[in-house]
Amino acid sequence: MATRATMTGVRSRERKEVGEGLKEEEGERGNRTEIRITKNLRTCYDCHSWFKIVSRMLTRVIIVRDRVRFYKFDGGVCSCGDY
Repeated sequence: MATRATMTGVRSRERKEVGEGLKEEEGERGNRTEIRITKNLRTCYDCHSWFKIVSRMLTRVIIVRDRVRFYKFDGGVCSCGDY
């Protein structure tokens, strides 16, 4: 049960980072750069799917670097090919 709570905390933290990236650029009108996230844990399937959906909905590029892989989410497609 504690593992489930920990995993939920990790997932929400990644999602908060995307929100923070959007808020930082809110003041910069017209400048739509990619959102970069670096983490020291592996990206779970749930977060991987969530990043794909967000990149498609917001038409933004999200770049995630975990301890093993580099992911670039653009238009709902991941550079890893859903490996």
